[in-house]
Amino acid sequence: MDSRMYETLNAIPLFQGMNGIELNQILDTCPLRIECLEKGDTLVRQGELARNLTVLLSGRLRASVSWGDDCLVVTEEVPCPSLIECDVLYGIQREWGATYTATGDCTLLLIPKEDVNRMMGTMEVFRLNYLNTVCALSQKRRQRAWTEPAPRLRERIALFVKARTLGQTGPVEVRIRMRDLGMHLGATRSLISQVLHTMQDDGVLTAARGRIMIPELKELR
Repeated sequence: MDSRMYETLNAIPLFQGMNGIELNQILDTCPLRIECLEKGDTLVRQGELARNLTVLLSGRLRASVSWGDDCLVVTEEVPCPSLIECDVLYGIQREWGATYTATGDCTLLLIPKEDVNRMMGTMEVFRLNYLNTVCALSQKRRQRAWTEPAPRLRERIALFVKARTLGQTGPVEVRIRMRDLGMHLGATRSLISQVLHTMQDDGVLTAARGRIMIPELKELR
């Protein structure tokens, strides 16, 4: 196996702890597919059935999630390397939760679901890593759902954005009308605008008409 491929896979939690023999076994027995995208290419669209375990090996992807006929659209960058929505292969809802578009040249590793099933049954390390990854996602989402209500509007805005992102770092763009954001947070449009401009003065975001740009999500508190 190429040493760079070995290092890349071992940087992803799903493959950590697997030795070269096990990783070579995956490549030898499973018809893995390497897909290359150019800037502007779409990998999958929100709502499409997930058929592959997808790993971003190199390059950049943008994830975009929309709700309510595009009344709210959240866009963020996907870090590399990254395991993309591994929880959508199983369960009741098996559709992609976002639309993924290349923002530059990128390379992805695709593992068909039937091969994931096979590896889950024959490779204990892979199975445990997969379960740990899915459980961690579930626990983080549960923690978000039970976050104490924030008394300050500024904190409620930060929690509203973070609760609707896939990751917790990197740049994020939120497209929403101030009136709609106010309805979600129980505040008037003018108060929402006032607080957003205060946050803009503090350098944590940029507010424009119907759009909020956050350069680094982890700085949004």
